[in-house]
Amino acid sequence: MLLIGWSVWPRSVTMHLAVFRRTRWQSGDTARQSGLRVDLRFSDGRRITTLDIPETRHVPVTRGPGLETMAMTSQAVGLIPLDAGGHTSHRSLFRSSVDLYAAELPPSGETQLVVAWPDEGMGETRTPIDTAAIRAAAEQAFEVWPGLEAPDPARQPSGTFTVLEMSGPPPFWHRR
Repeated sequence: MLLIGWSVWPRSVTMHLAVFRRTRWQSGDTARQSGLRVDLRFSDGRRITTLDIPETRHVPVTRGPGLETMAMTSQAVGLIPLDAGGHTSHRSLFRSSVDLYAAELPPSGETQLVVAWPDEGMGETRTPIDTAAIRAAAEQAFEVWPGLEAPDPARQPSGTFTVLEMSGPPPFWHRR
């Protein structure tokens, strides 16, 4: 596994990893016991992981003029995989690009990147992260389109768009 970079915004960050595998997992392989595990352990004792359980949140939903109600939705938390390597531009049998989004910047002080993938023979490994450089980059980030208003939900198309990919490497994440 290789940490290849960061994308930094004023209040959040995305970690970019290149993950290399010795073998290709088959989708029906029952011997698989674990997936790739990635944690960020902050200096204040908190941690976020790829295994954090999504939270259920209530959100307002407009079902037509004057018909607003509340709905429950599952909200991802922790280190959120943006593309677990299945995107066609990243597809490979033995190498995948993994982007993990964190909705907050690491606090000042030492942060540890912790990774493990027991099924691939990779035990827990810890690497210190320079949060000062990440926080400095966040201070230099600027808004690309200042003053851009949020979209009006009433003026959005009513259809739903879905993309489904049936090929490529299997997912990395495994939860029991």
